[in-house]
Amino acid sequence: KHADELFLPEKILIRPIILGGDDVTFVCYGLLGLWAAEKFIQHFHAVQAEEGEDVIHACAGVAVVKPTYPFARAYALAEACCGRAKEVTRKEDRSAIDYHILKSGVFSSLKDMRYAHTHGDKIELEPKDDSSEVKNNLEVPLINRPYVLDAFSKMDDEEVYLVSWNMVKDAAMEMANWPNSKIKQMREAVLAGKDHFQTFCSQMKRLGYPVPENVHYDGKEGVRPLDCVEFLEAYPSWLSKEDKS
Repeated sequence: KHADELFLPEKILIRPIILGGDDVTFVCYGLLGLWAAEKFIQHFHAVQAEEGEDVIHACAGVAVVKPTYPFARAYALAEACCGRAKEVTRKEDRSAIDYHILKSGVFSSLKDMRYAHTHGDKIELEPKDDSSEVKNNLEVPLINRPYVLDAFSKMDDEEVYLVSWNMVKDAAMEMANWPNSKIKQMREAVLAGKDHFQTFCSQMKRLGYPVPENVHYDGKEGVRPLDCVEFLEAYPSWLSKEDKS
């Protein structure tokens, strides 16, 4: 229905790479990656429910890269995202999705590539177990992935705080009608610091644009603003509207 909008054929092209055991890997148009992973896991859960089986959870990693980017590196990035989702959901069995949008040709570890999405230049996104900054909630990453795909709005313990997929998705879709220029300005404001971000949000409200109430620059709860920005970049808003229709 929306093929013209994405310059796609009516039938979405998906190339399966691995279909065996408990691993599934496929390549598709980048803007459909998150949506496809979401639908795959939801369908996986639905089939189990129909057959009356105990739910087996699954994790997904999505790498959004340029068409000419080396496949081996894209695969490694997606695998790293999936590994991250498994890592943080291991203690309590949950399904989760992690993703990364690669904006340049520079490739390093997932941890290093996310380093820029943190407060200051000294706090790592994925701190070591003995890090006091995150445990004491003195510094909080500007992105909070992976996202949990279940009915809970959050999973909270002393070591990890996970936000639900729907919480991030709903917050991002409140901003779906923002001009692209404003979304880019939001990214710049976030990276400039908390005061810049709060000033930007106040300006947007005065201009009549909706700013999600549960989006917070820091603090333990809520959705991170960069999560909203990057979710909009990787999940077209009309796909969410289709789900609700």
